Amino acid sequence: MNTEARVGILVLVGVAALAFFVIRIENLGRLDLDQTYTVSVRFSNVAGLRVDDPVQLAGVNVGRVESVGLTADGFAEVTLRIRRDVRVYEDALAVVGSTGMLGDRILEIRPGSPTSRVVGDNDRIKGGAPASVDQLVTVVGGIAADLKSTTDALSRVLGTAEGEATLRDILVNVQGLTGELRDMLIQNRPILANSFAGLDGVVANLDTLSTQLVDSLPDMVAEFRQLAADVSTLIDANDGNIGETANGLREVTQTLNRSATDLEEILSKMSRGEGSFAQIVNEPNTVRKLNDALESIDDTLAAGDIFFRRVGQARFSFNLRSEFYERSDSTRNYFGLRVELGEASDRAAIFHLVDDNIGGFTEINTVTETLDDFGLVLDRTIQRQLVREEGFTFSAVLAQRVNNWQFRGGVVESEAGFGIDYFGPDNRLRLSAEAWDLGRDPDPHVKLRAQYLVFGRFFVTGGWDDLLRDNLRQVFLGGGYSFRY
Repeated sequence: MNTEARVGILVLVGVAALAFFVIRIENLGRLDLDQTYTVSVRFSNVAGLRVDDPVQLAGVNVGRVESVGLTADGFAEVTLRIRRDVRVYEDALAVVGSTGMLGDRILEIRPGSPTSRVVGDNDRIKGGAPASVDQLVTVVGGIAADLKSTTDALSRVLGTAEGEATLRDILVNVQGLTGELRDMLIQNRPILANSFAGLDGVVANLDTLSTQLVDSLPDMVAEFRQLAADVSTLIDANDGNIGETANGLREVTQTLNRSATDLEEILSKMSRGEGSFAQIVNEPNTVRKLNDALESIDDTLAAGDIFFRRVGQARFSFNLRSEFYERSDSTRNYFGLRVELGEASDRAAIFHLVDDNIGGFTEINTVTETLDDFGLVLDRTIQRQLVREEGFTFSAVLAQRVNNWQFRGGVVESEAGFGIDYFGPDNRLRLSAEAWDLGRDPDPHVKLRAQYLVFGRFFVTGGWDDLLRDNLRQVFLGGGYSFRY
């Protein structure tokens, strides 16, 4: 067999193997019709979905698109063929998606609640509207422009050498101050502790001395009296022999008697509680009050030590956020600062500087009157107009977190207000409701917002603003970035 024949046979074998694998892969993608059931979905827009596009549930292929048609009233009717072992519930939702920005189309099913009825063959589920890439590109473009203007403004303030040096000096000074205070407290704590221990010893010695005096003075008085009596007897017995010596002994005896009397009087006064020293010794609360005062000083120093340690562990986080409002065709841009004391602190102070390009609305009434020749009013016209007031607002609130909930209160966009936040298990999802300008007539300003961390520190956000006012209610979309110092 020549070389050309061998090459030809090798090519034929390769083509046959390729055909086999292609057919095999094609068969793997097919569904066994006996092990499937069909479900129909109605969409306002299928965004390029085609027959045989995959149907996924939780990212797993569970079926195929069997047909795509158009109803008489202009809706898209899609029939799905799903594996029989896959359960879909009555409140399920089908959404058209893609495998990437330029990838193939897929139909993603959100199965619904297990408490609902299971969907059967030829049943119908709800269809959700797919996201328009053009709309997303437009919104993202607006957000990018707003973020650029915000970062340019920050760059003009902090981007210069003077601004950067000033910010660095402030942070270094705060860190140095907290460190010095903590070191000073730690260095002097043994000295303070020894001083308090010495005071405790002094109080204990005074208490012991007073007890010993009370117990010993009666015996001392009795011994002095006995000694005086013995000396007096000796002098009387030898009065004729000792002469002047006896007179001296009598004086000694009299002195001892006076001393015993004085000691007895002192003891009596102490027993009755007379005199400053006796009041201190006999007052049962003296020692307890001194101990309480020492414990209070020690607790105060311990609390100061804890406070300065927490100040030294303070965490600062910053975020930039921009929101585009479809009805006003304007944006709000937020620059935020969150201060937490300690690594696991559940309390924080939150500040926001808001560049409000929407502003509040003020109603202006313009009255126009038509007068006749005599000055009488012939006609009166009242024109009401809502005027937008743009500008900067400021928020400063205190926040307390309890498990997955966070409660806020203080100044919200330059008005008194409060807010409630719910965090998902991994803190990627955040749902917020806040209200401010509570005295506004007829309704306060209420805002609902959802935020989701996409990747890294970047997040997207959206919701409804001024929910209670029909003429001001509007949807917003946006995004931002958060970072820690």
